[in-house]
Amino acid sequence: MPEILLNETERIFTVEGVRYPTVSDILQKEEFIDNHFFTEQGAENGTRRHLACYLDDMNDLDEDSVDEDDLPYLEAWRQLKKDTGIVIVQGEKRDFNHIYKYCGKPDTIVMFDGHKEVWDRKTGKREPWHRFQIGGYIGLYDDVFYGRCVYLQDNGLFKLGERYGRKDREDFLTILKTYYLREEMNNGTNRKGNRNTAE
Repeated sequence: MPEILLNETERIFTVEGVRYPTVSDILQKEEFIDNHFFTEQGAENGTRRHLACYLDDMNDLDEDSVDEDDLPYLEAWRQLKKDTGIVIVQGEKRDFNHIYKYCGKPDTIVMFDGHKEVWDRKTGKREPWHRFQIGGYIGLYDDVFYGRCVYLQDNGLFKLGERYGRKDREDFLTILKTYYLREEMNNGTNRKGNRNTAE
């Protein structure tokens, strides 16, 4: 298993000293994700809410540490777990596709309806690029063929997104191919290993 490191501050993944793009990097670079409406405060809110849900999954949450504004999202996640009966397989784990040369850190992998699925928690509205993100996460694994977004709301309710699968994975790989072709053209690099090493 290669060592996958993440610089949390700069969101840079390296695998055995070589930097590779993440699912989000690829979608942003290819302009599927519009960052114009992102704010630093919104990012901080999302990070806190994701962390609270993850720690809850790990039975390691100090509820007194949860901001009052974040509690509805945590309650929504707890209700979702109860209503769906999911089993958490893993959470917030860094993974790497050694064939297609990209990284990712999905929120969680669950057992649901007899299948392993990648689930990504969202605390905002649905976006068209979400299916490509899930497709990229599915592509990180040999034994995960489905995934979906779960939308946690500020009223303590949730919406379970549609299930994504092979077509969404293939569409992401098409985007990934364009990303690497563009990088080859601009920088003279390729995805066979001749890439700049991390400093």
